[in-house]
Amino acid sequence: MAASSTERLSSGVDPEKGSPEKSAAIFSADSPASAIVPDLAEIPDGGLKAWSVVFGGWCVLFASFGWVDCIGVFQSLYQTDQLRNYSPSTIAWITSVETSMMYLSAPIFGKIYDNHGPAPLLYGGTAAHVLGLMMASLAREYYQFFLAQSVCSALGAAAIFYAGNNVIGTWFLRNRALAFGVVSAGASWECIGYSNTKKSIMITRLLPKVGFGWTMRICAFVFLFVLVFAMGTVKARTRPSPKSWEMRAFYQPLRERLFLLNTLGNFFSYWGLFVPFNFIILAAQYKGMDPELANYQIAILNGA
Repeated sequence: MAASSTERLSSGVDPEKGSPEKSAAIFSADSPASAIVPDLAEIPDGGLKAWSVVFGGWCVLFASFGWVDCIGVFQSLYQTDQLRNYSPSTIAWITSVETSMMYLSAPIFGKIYDNHGPAPLLYGGTAAHVLGLMMASLAREYYQFFLAQSVCSALGAAAIFYAGNNVIGTWFLRNRALAFGVVSAGASWECIGYSNTKKSIMITRLLPKVGFGWTMRICAFVFLFVLVFAMGTVKARTRPSPKSWEMRAFYQPLRERLFLLNTLGNFFSYWGLFVPFNFIILAAQYKGMDPELANYQIAILNGA
């Protein structure tokens, strides 16, 4: 038995994986896996350049997903001010569509990243995100808020989100979890800062002085500032591998049972994930919580 095992191993045949021909076929140049499995020896797994990419990713999530996590701030604000003549469910379409754009756009932005790298997503997404916020600052009608915040700004935020997230894995191996953790912290940090500072301090103090418009513009300028750093640091370590746009590339992975079950699980979990983010402030106020304290609920939820 021992001799037989030794012969199999010395011949290059792994009893767990099969023949060397089969193993080589899995990672052949023509296999799709070769496009996503990096040369492990070339991954820096640290260093100034790699960690600067992490910092850029942190800035990206600060301006993208952290902003979307704060949708409850707008639900509360619009119900009591700009859109007070509309029902809560009608106003919720603004925040819910804004959130859904982050996910509905994933296949398209993922394909753009694969073909062209992060640069087009970063530059185009920054322009759309900042423009959307600027236009929201000028909005007066419901459709204007919807187009500016739920479509233009949301698509821009989604573009930069996928650009900043996708590059991290190519720079790290052993420290990959730490790198992604640092990047993800940008979303919670921004939301904590936004909910506490923006809502309870900035909005409270700036609205009477400069109005809603300039309050939104200040947010846009802050995001533009941090995204300039992201543009200079978020770089792909590997070259893009352009491929033609084929519809089957989007639905073919769903033929794998495990992938399909994972997708369905995520699909149903997101049905209820953002409901607390959207209504937690209003629910706290309805239950009698002090309005100033209620404004901190999103920050506490994200910090937890």
